[in-house]
Amino acid sequence: MQRVLRPRCLGVAVLGAISLLALPPRRLQLCAAEETPAEALRNLMSAALSAAKEHDQAKLEAVARGLQIPNYETWFKATFGEEEGTKLAASYAANMDKDEKDFPRLVQGMAEHEGELLVEDAREPKTSVGNFCGRALIKSAKNEASFYSVNLEWVSSKGERKWFGAGYFTLVDGAYRRLNCASLGLFGPIRVGGNVQNARTIKKVPPVYPVEAQQAGISARDYSEGRDS
Repeated sequence: MQRVLRPRCLGVAVLGAISLLALPPRRLQLCAAEETPAEALRNLMSAALSAAKEHDQAKLEAVARGLQIPNYETWFKATFGEEEGTKLAASYAANMDKDEKDFPRLVQGMAEHEGELLVEDAREPKTSVGNFCGRALIKSAKNEASFYSVNLEWVSSKGERKWFGAGYFTLVDGAYRRLNCASLGLFGPIRVGGNVQNARTIKKVPPVYPVEAQQAGISARDYSEGRDS
C-alpha cells in the first residue's frame, strides 16, 4: 500500500481534538509524520464524529468547509477530461452550498451509532458495501487520482450489520475533499442503448405508509428522504 510521507502538516480544516482554535478554520491542519491515506482520512472523520458527539456545530461546519474543492472547475477537467469534467464541475457547483450544509447533519446521524469507521480505496474494496460510485469515478478518471469511501459499520439492536455512508473522498492540494455521488449525478438512470431498453410499467403497486407518515401527510419522497438522513 502506498505510504504518504508528511514532513509538513496535511492541510485539512479539522479542529477535532487538536487545540488550534486561534487559527482560521481554513488554516487548521491535521499533522502526521507518516501515515497511509486511509489512516489520515480515518483521523479526519474521527475528529468530525467527536465534534458531532460533543454537539460542536462550529467544528463540524469548519470540517465541511475544508472538504470543498478549491478551483473545482480546473480540478474536474484535469481529472476527468474536458467534456466529462465540465459536466461534473457544473453538477458540483450546483450542489456545493447544499452539500456543505448537509455534511454536519450527515455526521450527526453517523454519531448516533457506535461502530467502526471503514475507509477503503475504491480500487481495492474489501467489504460488501456498494462501490458503484467508486467504480464510476475510477473509470472516468484520466489520471491516477485515488478515491476513498468512508462508511460507519454498526450492528442494529436486531443483530444486523448496517452501514452509514459518508461519500467518497480524494486528495486535492494536499487536503481531503468530499465527493457526493448523488450531487454529481453518478447515481442517475442507466443510459438507454445497446441491449438496454426504455423502462415500461409492468404493474403499479400503491405505496404503504407507516401510520405516523399517514397522520402527518408525508409523501413517499418526503418519507424516504427522512429515512435516508
